[in-house]
Amino acid sequence: MKKATDPKIALANVIAERDAAIANFAAERKERIELLLENAMLRGKITIAERTGFRLKLANVETFDTALIEVASRGQVVHVRSVTEGLGNQKVAIANEQDRAASVRDLIKKEMASGLDYDEAFETVRRQNPRLFALMKHPQK
Repeated sequence: MKKATDPKIALANVIAERDAAIANFAAERKERIELLLENAMLRGKITIAERTGFRLKLANVETFDTALIEVASRGQVVHVRSVTEGLGNQKVAIANEQDRAASVRDLIKKEMASGLDYDEAFETVRRQNPRLFALMKHPQK
């Protein structure tokens, strides 16, 4: 932008720059508010019905800080995580557990074939293969 020699043109340029800065700030504030509200909803801190009320509080310069603190300090009001989330990852653990149990059964059969009864065969397998038993779930006493 060229420097204006006429004070009226210079003043008009300054006013235009100020108005553009104010418009940019308002647009950024609006985007920030929407981002804050979206994150709050995704975390279950506000409901869809509360979103409009919080948008109004956050849009007001006088209540922005208190509304921001209110949203941030809220506990979860909406359940947003699945109860079964992550259970699909247990397929491998279950398969491994079944493989370990099958290995133990096979080893016990071999020991029983050599003349031991089940209890003796089980104890022998347990002593000789502690790694097989270390990863197994044990019943609580």
